[in-house]
Amino acid sequence: AERQGVRAGIVSWPGSEAAIPNRPTWWQRYDHDETPDRKIAKVLRWLELPRDSAPGFIAIYFHDTDSDGHSYGPAAPETNRAIARVDQAFGTLEDAVARIGLRDSVVFVVVSDHGMTPSSVDRTILLDQLIDTTTIDVIDWTPVGMVAPRDGDAERVYRTLAGKHPHLQVYRREELPARWHFRNNVRIPPIVLVADEGWNITTTAAAARW
Repeated sequence: AERQGVRAGIVSWPGSEAAIPNRPTWWQRYDHDETPDRKIAKVLRWLELPRDSAPGFIAIYFHDTDSDGHSYGPAAPETNRAIARVDQAFGTLEDAVARIGLRDSVVFVVVSDHGMTPSSVDRTILLDQLIDTTTIDVIDWTPVGMVAPRDGDAERVYRTLAGKHPHLQVYRREELPARWHFRNNVRIPPIVLVADEGWNITTTAAAARW
């Protein structure tokens, strides 16, 4: 937005403080403890600025459902209460926008962080039992593992892991399903692991701490 000449303001969106390649006009370091009321108050201050200096794009993040979903599970009462809190916060924001006369000027787009499914210590894929993990770099773990061989031999890693666990799919980057649109970027490692729904990719030591 900023590169196209549109001023942007970001509230509590993780990573928005990173200058890649530039920061928005209004930004802050992520504060996990900032209350919904304080977040909404910032947005309203921006919206009440004169049109020639107000932001044209605003992003605001409410972490409640993600945090409680990870801590308690997607179907837990705590997560349901988090959903209710976020719903109430969004309603408060909608009402406030209408109150300052901008109902017809503001478009709300609501997106989710990601989906969730229940997991269990009984559904773990112990990567260190399938391959010597000192020979690879694991860029991301679970449920989608990103693996780069330290010696550059991706084929060795593929042959070692492919078909070794019934709930783990192993792909060479260039063979990832086209419908995922996830194989034509240099940042994608040469080997991608995909666990079945409800399964976790981890290590023996990490699983022992659960």
